[in-house]
Amino acid sequence: MTLADANGYLALAERTHANLSHLADVAGPLEPGQTARDWLLTMHFYVIVAYVNALAATCGRRFADHGQRRDWIKSHPPLRSVASEYMALDGWSRDARYEGVVPRSLDDAHRSYRAVIEAVVPLLKAAGIRDAKSLPPVDFE
Repeated sequence: MTLADANGYLALAERTHANLSHLADVAGPLEPGQTARDWLLTMHFYVIVAYVNALAATCGRRFADHGQRRDWIKSHPPLRSVASEYMALDGWSRDARYEGVVPRSLDDAHRSYRAVIEAVVPLLKAAGIRDAKSLPPVDFE
């Protein structure tokens, strides 16, 4: 894995974020239980996945599945402090995708999203990806 791979993951994060923003605009404000909330939450998680994959690429790592990524986050010293935030997003996304269950308030999900982004972006910059930027959570309530 190279810096080019990391930049590719960041481009994926930006495309996913743009699609997330577009879907939120089209859907408009959504009440709990309404269609699209599940995928809007899931897309937030996949922006985070792309950021973590970008960071892993700068360390020469690639993951075959979510389990490997979770294990790395929990064991990689610079990310341990946000491992619980990542795991929470993972769980909410999984519940949304497979059970159609989305938290009534997305404040916690947005807080977790921000925590992971704010932990990863400085690490990406330190690894040589100077134009890494924080993509904000998208409000869809």
